[in-house]
Amino acid sequence: AVNHRGLTYHAMGFPQRADADFAAAEQLFAETSQVLESIYMLHNRGLVAYSLNDLPAALSYLAEAAARYQELDVVVPDLAIDRCVVWLAAGLPGDALAEADAGVAEIDRVHGQYPKKAELLLIAATAALAAGQPQAALDRVQASSRLFRSQRSAWGQARAGLAHARASYAAGSASVALLRRAGRAAARLEELGAGEASLAHLLAGRVAQ
Repeated sequence: AVNHRGLTYHAMGFPQRADADFAAAEQLFAETSQVLESIYMLHNRGLVAYSLNDLPAALSYLAEAAARYQELDVVVPDLAIDRCVVWLAAGLPGDALAEADAGVAEIDRVHGQYPKKAELLLIAATAALAAGQPQAALDRVQASSRLFRSQRSAWGQARAGLAHARASYAAGSASVALLRRAGRAAARLEELGAGEASLAHLLAGRVAQ
């Protein structure tokens, strides 16, 4: 109950209250030998720290959660995704790319959650692009797009379409075909109400120029 109240506080924009609840829940879970649940609270505290823009604290909480998940041999793809987001926010795309690739490998090892694999491949593409590796970004976004298509995820396909267009443009592939792809991505993202639509329009403008 304390954990759920913390999640509610976090969603409502009260991070300090959320963090206090997650800390209390972590202690309660530990006292009742619910080890995995106590690690989830560390993970949650990392997300709160990120929302407060305290990137060192966020990375610290998430690293501790990763080490403790590993002790239990539990694969939590959301942790890899969250760590990638923080690495990117910290301006460390190489670390984000390594984290995403390792997360994909772990999912493959345990034959795990393919929706999460698609998400990890997409964030790996974003990290590769930020690291100045457009071909690596293309490789990963193509794999991500295939998975999103198999899942019939309109949201995932739209985001992957934008990532593919961005990677192609970064690789020097400005063409009429790319302009059309960027335009389609912008239209689809707008239809879905996604904030990335403006980025797609900007990309289309750059390609057109």
